[in-house]
Amino acid sequence: MRTFALSLSALAFSAAPALAFDGPTDAAPVCQNNGPYVFEANNAPGTTTTDVQLSSAGSFDPDGDALTFFWFEECPRGVFFDPTAPDAVYTIDMAGQCSVTCVVELRVTGGNQTSKCVTTVTVQDTTPPNLTVPADVGVVWGDDTSPASTGTATATDNGDPAPVITYTDVVTPSSTKGLESTITRTWCATDYCGNQICGVQTILVYSPNQSALPNFDFDTGSCPNQIHRGALHQASLTILNSKKFNPTKIDWSTVELQRRVPTTGSLKLAGAAFTTGQFGKVTATASGLCNSASNDGKTDLRIAVDEAAIVAGLGLDADPAGSVVEVAIRGRLTTGEYFFLRDKVELP
Repeated sequence: MRTFALSLSALAFSAAPALAFDGPTDAAPVCQNNGPYVFEANNAPGTTTTDVQLSSAGSFDPDGDALTFFWFEECPRGVFFDPTAPDAVYTIDMAGQCSVTCVVELRVTGGNQTSKCVTTVTVQDTTPPNLTVPADVGVVWGDDTSPASTGTATATDNGDPAPVITYTDVVTPSSTKGLESTITRTWCATDYCGNQICGVQTILVYSPNQSALPNFDFDTGSCPNQIHRGALHQASLTILNSKKFNPTKIDWSTVELQRRVPTTGSLKLAGAAFTTGQFGKVTATASGLCNSASNDGKTDLRIAVDEAAIVAGLGLDADPAGSVVEVAIRGRLTTGEYFFLRDKVELP
């Protein structure tokens, strides 16, 4: 009689259940919002809003799937122009505010997975305004020294559309011949966040006897003196010798030409704008008149001037036709004495 044995190992193998094999799992993308963000206020001109750009750089999908983006926010002062842009522009309203912080969320989707990351966006105003201080000027004692005559500061600000402009004066008497005093005018501009910037304008107040000296003539070759702005040419400034003033002693490093009222700038007589090599002898007349060609026996100085430079430097091209403009030449002599000489010219 035969006996048959069944292998246990064979039974065990045949009884084992079948194994299931699934495909690869879709991995979630990596979200990168590059925050937190801190920006300085830079409102668009005429508005109270600042645009800032956020970035999703560094976001990626491990599976290589294409990414889509959505920037989400619930800030009452912020709005996205296009929340689906990878590098979205965020607009924050800074009206009456010195600092605004908004919470934003970036949602990155790749394949069937979405990842989120949260950050903050802060816009703040910590920068002072931009201040433009008027040019240094000279006046004669008794003349108006208010900003209406000597120039007014202007200011702009990235946050405040109308920064407050103020000024204070410190008057220092002078013991130098020809100068009564110096006004140091400090201009300040302050925005609504308290950011402030200041600058200094110097106003030289000359002795009143300087204004009576008939020793400066803006000689344009015609009488009365006229600047024909449509046909510019070389003119001359004639500085006349007198008992009180010797033009051969001028310190040219101190000389400036200006228009006194209203003040629109000053022009230094330097470089190609003038030459000092021509002397002659003419008779002095009153300010605003043409000097006589007759010989008074004194050596006078005639300075060749580029009329175009005078017109541009003093803003004479903006004056209406028929204006009479008072110009002044000011500076110091090598003796240290101050001088302030003025004349009038017509603008036909």
